[in-house]
Amino acid sequence: MNTLLKDWNLIRILRLIAGVTIISMSIAEDQLILSIIGFFLLAQAIFNSGCGVNGCNIPSDRRNRRRS
Repeated sequence: MNTLLKDWNLIRILRLIAGVTIISMSIAEDQLILSIIGFFLLAQAIFNSGCGVNGCNIPSDRRNRRRS
């Protein structure tokens, strides 16, 4: 619980605002796809997940790479 309440930055706050706004718009317009997108953004904001600075790169092990 403590990790959910710390390290809030601008992007995390924007995801939270966008998620809540999209969910409220989807309820008003009765749109299922918008609510899925809104819940996805809201979950990213709450759990502080998503792409990092490296842009979702998969880390590679440099020791196993062959040199040519």
